[in-house]
Amino acid sequence: MNSETIVIIGAGYAGIRVAKKLLKNLQKDARILLIDQNSHHTLVTNLHEVASGRVAPEGIQIPLQQIFRNDAIEIVEDRIIAMDTDRKQLTGEQGIYSYDRLVVASGAQANFYGIPGARENTIALDSMEEALKIREKIAEQTTQKVVLCGAGLTGVELAADLKVMEPHLSVCLIEAQPSILPGLDATHQKKVRRKLEKMGVELFLETRVEQVYPDGITISSAKGTEKLDGDLLIWTSGTQAQWTETVAEPGSLIAMANHCTTSCNDVFIAGDAGNPQYACVENGLQSADCLVENLKRIKEGKEPEIFQFKDKGQMIALGPFDGITTTGIPLRGWLAQVLKFLVDLYYVLSVGGLGAGVNYFNGHLV
Repeated sequence: MNSETIVIIGAGYAGIRVAKKLLKNLQKDARILLIDQNSHHTLVTNLHEVASGRVAPEGIQIPLQQIFRNDAIEIVEDRIIAMDTDRKQLTGEQGIYSYDRLVVASGAQANFYGIPGARENTIALDSMEEALKIREKIAEQTTQKVVLCGAGLTGVELAADLKVMEPHLSVCLIEAQPSILPGLDATHQKKVRRKLEKMGVELFLETRVEQVYPDGITISSAKGTEKLDGDLLIWTSGTQAQWTETVAEPGSLIAMANHCTTSCNDVFIAGDAGNPQYACVENGLQSADCLVENLKRIKEGKEPEIFQFKDKGQMIALGPFDGITTTGIPLRGWLAQVLKFLVDLYYVLSVGGLGAGVNYFNGHLV
């Protein structure tokens, strides 16, 4: 029996989980390739900690070779630039890769919504490279005012971190919705809002970003239109699936996120690449589990199961010593932050082993 080749694009939360599950559950003769443009798995939900200078970069990165040190998997460092689903072929900057079955787990990227100047004049906190750009900009000592566009989880956590680590900074947080953290219940929204205001974060709610310049942003609200100056402009407003840029013909590959499948029988999708509206770790892990189960079911001639995201709550960091959790028993203050740290540490240990856990712990001693 000829072995099949399964290619996984992306080494984020979903991609790592799929690879681990395939290695454990599928037949031993399957050839598995994991392709990512980076050599490390990055805890992207912790990038705000690096951007603010609270955590060392190595604290939230795990080398892929360390994660799969004893596994029969091929790790390829490359960026996929084209996808041919008819030939079952991927084109990367470094080579061409054939597959029998393909898993797209390339995550999400910033969505600038076509706002003039947003892409060119802001830093989007969606990668380690961007986090380090923010960190370096602040370290130059010339930054006095930071403007964050988007008060979702990333914007809120970064705003809080910046006020703790760099209290001299003026931090503005812009949100088009009537409240911060859209999707969170009103009680917790109010608690987080009061905390941010107490820290000195200036909130602009029900305010739209109209245009972005190198030195500021034009905003509009019920009060009218005005220019908001800023030395450092950061984009934390929404995401979109990253895999769409690898499709030669737009619309030729349609994600069916309710099954973690696509319109192509041999192409599957997981994590933020399929469900960017649930941009969180749990979405990546849960959809990866569903995807691997459906790979097995389809091979056995069964109907794929429906993916239903189960919201387990959120853990929100408000600086290094404060936070709020909505998971299980709600916690506030340092207990919430300790729980978040332990949950992250458990994940790191489960993926990368003791060495990765030590690096994560040491990275937080900066």
